Amino acid sequence: KRIASAAVFIGIITFAYLFSNKKLSNAELFVQHFQPYDLSLSTRSAETINIDRVESLYLKREYEQAIPLFEQMLANSEVNSSAILMGLGISYLQTNKISKAIQQFELILQQEDFNFEDEALWYQGLAHLKNEDIENAKQSLNVLAKDVKRDHHEAAKKVLKSLK
Repeated sequence: KRIASAAVFIGIITFAYLFSNKKLSNAELFVQHFQPYDLSLSTRSAETINIDRVESLYLKREYEQAIPLFEQMLANSEVNSSAILMGLGISYLQTNKISKAIQQFELILQQEDFNFEDEALWYQGLAHLKNEDIENAKQSLNVLAKDVKRDHHEAAKKVLKSLK
């Protein structure tokens, strides 16, 4: 009985070790860490109807329908353009228009809007990951991982560790 118990115990430990150290694919890492940005567009303008519509589509994850509204809002924006860029970037990312998504996140970073900087870096890193561009993913995520005060600090460290 002792030998059988020991064999079962060793089997369980081996099984747990093999599956706990399984390296996730980039697609699995993306799915594990991606959560849509909690978008909030608020304004007191004539654009309210479009804002309500695009927020509703975004929250329902109807990204394909939200994209043209985001693009229209960017063209004649009276609301925070970083928020629109973020929503558009997430929408592009979720519709597999990854290079367009990365462009939106890069525009946010160029604006130096500290309210959106960490989020833009995070989603930019995930977009590069989804695009199998590991070097650029590491570059974006390293900024977050190296500074404990940044949003997504721990998650960025976790993704980077999984990439090694």
